[in-house]
Amino acid sequence: MVNGSPSKSGPSTSTSRKEGTSKPPRSSSDCLQTVERLARARGFSKEAARAIARARRISTRRVYQSKWEVFRSWCRANAVSSTNTSVTQVADFLLHLRNVRSLSAPTIKGYRSMLASVLRHRGLDLSFNKDLQDILKSFETSKERRLSTPGWNLDVVLRFLMSPRFEPLQSASFKDLTLKTLFLVCLATAKRVSEIHAFSKNIGFSSEKATCSLQLGFLAKNELPSRPWPKSFDIPSLSEIVGNELERVLCPVRALKFYLDRTKPLRGQSEALWCSVKKPSLPMSKNALSYFIRLLIREAHSHLSEEDRSLLKVKTHEVRAVATSVAFKQNRSLQSIMDATYWRSKSVFASFYLKDVQSLYENCYTLGPFVAASAVVGEGSTTTIP
Repeated sequence: MVNGSPSKSGPSTSTSRKEGTSKPPRSSSDCLQTVERLARARGFSKEAARAIARARRISTRRVYQSKWEVFRSWCRANAVSSTNTSVTQVADFLLHLRNVRSLSAPTIKGYRSMLASVLRHRGLDLSFNKDLQDILKSFETSKERRLSTPGWNLDVVLRFLMSPRFEPLQSASFKDLTLKTLFLVCLATAKRVSEIHAFSKNIGFSSEKATCSLQLGFLAKNELPSRPWPKSFDIPSLSEIVGNELERVLCPVRALKFYLDRTKPLRGQSEALWCSVKKPSLPMSKNALSYFIRLLIREAHSHLSEEDRSLLKVKTHEVRAVATSVAFKQNRSLQSIMDATYWRSKSVFASFYLKDVQSLYENCYTLGPFVAASAVVGEGSTTTIP
């Protein structure tokens, strides 16, 4: 009995020692490698540890890696072990992000999420720690959030798209036709660049709308195979609101029709909607798509002084923020905006995308109606496509 007792408890003791070891493995500058080492120290096989470390999307891993580097730098400066950190030390790190780096509460929550995904392998639960939750809450309540203004002016861009360079549209160069169609579609749908890039060339048209779809196999950034987003959606047309062709120059459906007609004899076998500007037989790359949107915004502001142009902050992703903020300012419901943008949480819009557009965009409404975030706005209209 005495000799048999150790043999029964041996494996259990060995496993317990691995999971509760007081001397964790050395961390790595690579966040994934650190998680693998911690998982291996808990007794997982090399293959299982690798799978655990790669549970998240590649885009999330990249974000976590950049945050991990900031955390390790803080640990080195404060003689703290990055893999054997205590809750109190994590609290000090969050305060450092707020007080020294001047980061916003939502951004700091992202750091907490990264640390939670790593340190849980050391038995430290940060996701539901009440003390850390209170600290993060204090960041949100200590200072009222002030809405930021966009880095460029929508009114300027829309007026530029109405200029003789782009109209009549059938006479515009293929590059300018692409620029105008891209921007109006981005504004009209408020979709991510990756989603715009995944548009299929198969589009259905009616007098009221264009029905677009995403290519088969595309998975959106926050989409899960078990909870898929709709693969088709509608873009409102201005044809029923503005009868005169010359007054519909900001209609995304009109631009799409011209674009498809121009590219039909040029495109290759790809199902992608967007064609390369230099070689239309090939699909446009996502980087090129993003570049052309930024190029259009910069060229629209080219009349500004050199000093004013230096203040421009042009980001492709901000078209999404502008579109949703304009639609929201026109009394569109938050739920309809979420449906258009594929957001699961209402706080995403309020925390990251809501912009102060009141002063900068009032002049847009003198242009007549245009489409933003799947709604017709301007001239008092808030028509939406169900």
